[in-house]
Amino acid sequence: MGGADGSGGGNDVASTADDVVVVTTLTGRRIVDHLDYITSPGDRVSTLATDLGLFAKGADGRLALVALADGVTVDEVRAVCGWELAVTDDVAVLEPVTLTDVEPLRRWDPRGFFL
Repeated sequence: MGGADGSGGGNDVASTADDVVVVTTLTGRRIVDHLDYITSPGDRVSTLATDLGLFAKGADGRLALVALADGVTVDEVRAVCGWELAVTDDVAVLEPVTLTDVEPLRRWDPRGFFL
């Protein structure tokens, strides 16, 4: 059950959670315009947090770029985004990540299985 061919419990979470935040790297292979097969619905996804920026679901139900990682441009995000990128008028720039930010995550995952 689960594994490379399924959602590995992702469907249960995506279908029953009140709010879903997806965290991933932003690459053309991961962020695509169309999927042939969906293992988990995205109806409850409110936020997409990536290494390049932060996306939030707008009133129209589409994810829009609301913040950029420090040193990243909208054009760089647009180049790897798999869909026509919506950008809010007031895109923020996120503070750079510090060691203090990362330390709790490393303690949670000391063997690096997830990070």
